[in-house]
Amino acid sequence: MANSRIYYGAVIKDKALVSIIIPVFNTERYLDKCIQSITCQSYEKLEILLINDGSTDGSALICQKWSRRDTRIRYIEKEHSGLGATRNFGIKKALGEYIMFLDSDDWAESCFVEHMYRSITEHNADMAFCDYYKVDGTKKIPFLTKAYTEETIVGEARNGLIYGADVAMWIKIYKKDVFMKENIQIPDGPYEDTATYPLIVSSCEKIVHLKEKLLYYRINRKGSILSIQKNRKFAVNALEYVCSK
Repeated sequence: MANSRIYYGAVIKDKALVSIIIPVFNTERYLDKCIQSITCQSYEKLEILLINDGSTDGSALICQKWSRRDTRIRYIEKEHSGLGATRNFGIKKALGEYIMFLDSDDWAESCFVEHMYRSITEHNADMAFCDYYKVDGTKKIPFLTKAYTEETIVGEARNGLIYGADVAMWIKIYKKDVFMKENIQIPDGPYEDTATYPLIVSSCEKIVHLKEKLLYYRINRKGSILSIQKNRKFAVNALEYVCSK
């Protein structure tokens, strides 16, 4: 296990530390672009957790290179346990008051963290989410979530949020307490976002929709979890998990 020391960048006292959790598994082709997009964020008070989930390609070397280059990065190597378990591991290790996730084959606009942080703090919300682009090869497809009001109070609008919003964990910023107070655990297997999102919404008092496209999400990538047709059957498992909770 290899960890780099932590550095909080250009610290501004009225800004909280934001932890970006990036699970890494065999994405050497896309990893540089992903990490570069986070290290170049306009919001600098970051902790970047690169968690190598037992990669067998060159991902480890790329992570090590970036951890030497940017001391805000904490690089951790662990045995392969899957995306859900790796995110849970990252939440436990995170030092930030706020948590964000990014898949290691995707990338973000340079204002991603700044705008998300501003949205969640100005509204004193528990979670904020944004819109994004789906990227299929060289084609970028705008993806807009349901047009909620700028501020949504969970309770009256809870059903609309659960069934109408995108379940993806990487288009959101969360107060870390959202996970900790209810001990929310992300299950193993495909469709872990589908299984976890309703639990997160139920744990929030206020949620904000930021109507900006700030992320780029690769689709139809060979080897990705959702690109494997046989994994579609696990959607049922995800729904059963939600019902059990």
